[in-house]
Amino acid sequence: MLALSYDVVIPTRGQALDHLRATVDSVLAQTVPPARVIVVVDGRKEAEGAVKAVSPTATVLCLPEPGGAAVARQAGIAAATAEWVCFVDDDDLWRPVKMQVTAEYLSRHPECAAVRGSFFLFCAPASASDEINGQQVDFRATSLPELERAAAGATPCNDFSYLDIEGDSLALLLERNRSVIGTTCVRRAVLESLPAVPPRTHPGDDHLLACFIAARTEFHLIDQPLMYYRLHAQQSTRTAGSGAARNIIRSRVLAWEYCGPAVDRDLESYGPTYRREFRGLIWLLVRRRRLVEAVDAYRALVPLLPRLRDRLAVLVPEPLAWRWRKFVRTVLRRDSHGETVR
Repeated sequence: MLALSYDVVIPTRGQALDHLRATVDSVLAQTVPPARVIVVVDGRKEAEGAVKAVSPTATVLCLPEPGGAAVARQAGIAAATAEWVCFVDDDDLWRPVKMQVTAEYLSRHPECAAVRGSFFLFCAPASASDEINGQQVDFRATSLPELERAAAGATPCNDFSYLDIEGDSLALLLERNRSVIGTTCVRRAVLESLPAVPPRTHPGDDHLLACFIAARTEFHLIDQPLMYYRLHAQQSTRTAGSGAARNIIRSRVLAWEYCGPAVDRDLESYGPTYRREFRGLIWLLVRRRRLVEAVDAYRALVPLLPRLRDRLAVLVPEPLAWRWRKFVRTVLRRDSHGETVR
């Protein structure tokens, strides 16, 4: 069996300790074990003791004040000493062979400096949630052994072809979030060459980190599920908590400021994709009567939509936008001779 020198960085707020314990246990259960597990507590000193109790073999760091997952990951990267650094959130689970599969892939692709894979999506049996961002739950289970039994021979419910971005990693990451932080493995030398992901970018911080990495090296893809992504009600991507939309947009603006010059595409070409994504963010806030946040988020997105028509399109509710697109497709439908049919 191949060996691989890697450290694992787990940012946490130290709140869902059962989830954290399961995450750490899944990392320690790897058939190719880590050099070190680094758990970084994001500024909750009162949680440090409890985190150490559920992860006694890990190196536990505690930030002096909350800075978000980005700052916690940066502290973990600074503490890492192995050749490779892997990341996983404190509520997800690694498959036992994740790093064995990764080590085998890297042995066949020595030029690779950043690699990740796909995942299975799971939730608790009693959970009322069964999808996130259009992706469906694969399994309902509570433990890693249950998930492994369910996954034996299973095919993921979701299409992960969007993760295959090798050859154009940065341009495709700037277009949309194609990052999977919990399966990502990167050479430490690459991570140490990157600018730090700023605070106040959560939940867009992992996407921004992926853009920084892609500006240095191409992402490779292991085309199989390597992780179990846990779906639960407290996730910021589901709750759209205060400032979440603004932070997602801010992370995209920062990605362009840092990485845009390295992309052989102009910002305007992303307009149709961005306006659909941002329309969803803005109108979610409007429906929840968070009008101040909606205005704040809209102001933040202006640098990303240099064309006035794209900025105006964001202000159109999706049902109206859908009807307009349907109308245009009908009016501009062409017959077999290329003549416009009205």
